[in-house]
Amino acid sequence: MYQVLVVDDEPASLKHICNIIRNRCPDFKVADTARNGQIALQKAEEEQPDVIISDVMMPLMNGIELVSEVKKRWPEILSVIVSGYSDFEYAKGAIQSGVCEYILKPVRPSDIEQLMESLRQRLDELYYEKRNSFLKKASGGTGNTGVQEIRRLFPEDLYYAAIYRKNGLPSRFSKGYSADLYSMPQEKIIIYGRDEMEALYLCPENLLNGESFVDYFAKVYARVKEEGAFYTAVVREEPFQPEGLPGILGELYRKLDESIVIGKDQIVTAGQSAGCPSLRPGQEDFSMLEYYVRKKSAHGIEGEIKRLFGKWEAEVRPQVWVEEKIHYLFGHLYSKGNLLEFNEFVLDDIFSEAVSMEEVAKNIQMLLIPGGELKTAGDRRKEEYEEILQYLDEHLGESISAQLICRQFAMSQTTLSKMFHKYGNSPFSVCLTRIRMEKARSIMNENPEILVKDAAERVGYTDQFYFSRVFHSALGISPSEYLEQQSGRSRSLDK
Repeated sequence: MYQVLVVDDEPASLKHICNIIRNRCPDFKVADTARNGQIALQKAEEEQPDVIISDVMMPLMNGIELVSEVKKRWPEILSVIVSGYSDFEYAKGAIQSGVCEYILKPVRPSDIEQLMESLRQRLDELYYEKRNSFLKKASGGTGNTGVQEIRRLFPEDLYYAAIYRKNGLPSRFSKGYSADLYSMPQEKIIIYGRDEMEALYLCPENLLNGESFVDYFAKVYARVKEEGAFYTAVVREEPFQPEGLPGILGELYRKLDESIVIGKDQIVTAGQSAGCPSLRPGQEDFSMLEYYVRKKSAHGIEGEIKRLFGKWEAEVRPQVWVEEKIHYLFGHLYSKGNLLEFNEFVLDDIFSEAVSMEEVAKNIQMLLIPGGELKTAGDRRKEEYEEILQYLDEHLGESISAQLICRQFAMSQTTLSKMFHKYGNSPFSVCLTRIRMEKARSIMNENPEILVKDAAERVGYTDQFYFSRVFHSALGISPSEYLEQQSGRSRSLDK
């Protein structure tokens, strides 16, 4: 509920406005009142209201002076001047400069209702952006939001939280390429993802209608699962007050990071003790592998990589553990001169795109075996890249993955990764999303009357709400709003 500070030196007028807000504006609450601008300024600092409604003519500090000072100190607070006809010329300068809105006396309930609905829409947008900013910072362990502000952003008494991720952890180098995903403003359950593969759910307790949150999220998990991918989910079983959210998010993300095991579907509880066997420190002996790399023995490299990855899979080693070992290995081999190239972008893509340990092992072999990646002339490689783009365009309505493209074009994932970084300036998955969104926009331009779910299916999304979040993240507008714009343009051209 948005907070309102009402300011007027006339008791009857003050009471009249407060009653209208209480009885006719359900999204607003009168947080406090004041009889002059000076007191109102003090209360604005204490209460941090969302809206100030003030009369013009008051002692000590008039309404224009008040809203001008509020605009300087707290630019996000919305101000409204209540003005009689005789005072309107005096207030017009502030109104025209955008410092405030205004209502003319005598104040009618319908005028207040109409104005407050307009302010509600502006506040909804403001809080939506602020909430998204908070989630982005909190997911990265940054930000220092106060308890009062968190309560404003998350107004319900109690929340539940859970997170799931498709495939591996986010690429360390994807920050400049992929966009964060946010639930749409009208969605009651708050959803956030650091990229398209992830969704954090924050569910108000009162939306569950007695259902267990664990049961609810199990249905979500079952619904989003796709073939050819693995999913890791972390669920917090107990509800919490919103001020505890920064700590809860840190707990969920840490648990997710330590729990992802490549190729393994799992739902874990946030409260489970860390330090499970798979995370225990382990010293790996890479001396035999280093020997085979130095001797350029393809057979030896293949056998040793197969042995290591088979051992790690049996020990249920999480991705972070395996990735750390492989990065150490490549760094060591490169420093000794046993590797001509150490491309961290490619290694990163191998882990973030992988769906099985066997697949990771094969791609690591390709990087270590001399001539493992067949060299192709630059012009031919560019042609292959263009052929892949054409294939994507013709098959966007189907399920597409890096693995499918590698099989279709008989190339390794390392080759695919290098190709898309070189010619597309981004990882394959990011490029695929970009192509899908551009195609979706083109479809909507040509068919303004199309249903969102139909547009989503034509570019490979079976969940229209998920598609809407990706579309909004990529283009800054929801699909329904975009279609409305296109439909309006189409009608204007027909006239």
